Parts: sequence; structure tokens; C-alpha cells
Amino acid sequence: MKIYSFQQGSCPTSVYTSEFHHIACDVSWDEQALCDHFHRGLYNDVKTLLLNFLEPTSLSQVISQAIQCDNRLFELR
Repeated sequence: MKIYSFQQGSCPTSVYTSEFHHIACDVSWDEQALCDHFHRGLYNDVKTLLLNFLEPTSLSQVISQAIQCDNRLFELR
């Protein structure tokens, strides 16, 4: 249940990623399901910037893109 409601909130994407991995270890989902739930829990501004990227093909690619977006947002602030 925890993975369904897990959100990034105001923490950096790297912290969100670490906690997501910890929670994801307890489920036996395929890669696409993990990608979808990781993306769903991201901060809205990060999701908006992700629109500029090609569709990711793996969880590691989603994570990499999300961290790049979060870094850009940090630089803007």
C-alpha cells in the first residue's frame, strides 16, 4: 500500500529515488509498473520538465531523467 501513496514532496529526486527503491524491494512488479509508479509520485514541476525528454524504456532511465530535471529546477531557484 505504501508504494501507491508514496510522493516526492519537497525532497530532492535523489532522496525520493532512494526511498522508492527501498519500498519497491517489497513488491514483485515488472519494470513498467515500477516506472509508472515512480513517475506518478514525482513533484509536478519535475514531471512537467520530463515532457521534454523521449519516453524512457527502463526505470533507470526514468530516474536519470528525473534527476536531471530536478537539478535544472534547483539551478533555476
